[in-house]
Amino acid sequence: MGQIKVKSQTTITFLIWVYALICIMDFIVIPTFLGLRRAVLITSLEETSALLNGFDLEIQRQLIAAATAQHTPLTLQFGGIFHAAFGGIISGVTWRKT
Repeated sequence: MGQIKVKSQTTITFLIWVYALICIMDFIVIPTFLGLRRAVLITSLEETSALLNGFDLEIQRQLIAAATAQHTPLTLQFGGIFHAAFGGIISGVTWRKT
């Protein structure tokens, strides 16, 4: 008792790295990527009217919605149950093995 097997320590380390990678992608990388790839950045009313003048009204609405949309992290949907479940798995494995 008190010694951790190499396999269980590797599993714990792997789970921690996977969870960290998922959080970094969901909260940092994807929002940054989507923010940089926005279709149109609307900065003023004159630029907006000049840019959207020749389009149909529905297309104008879609372009404005695409330019002002914000990223919603996928892991926070359904009340953040993903983080609760992953936290339970990691802490359960760690607590049982130590």
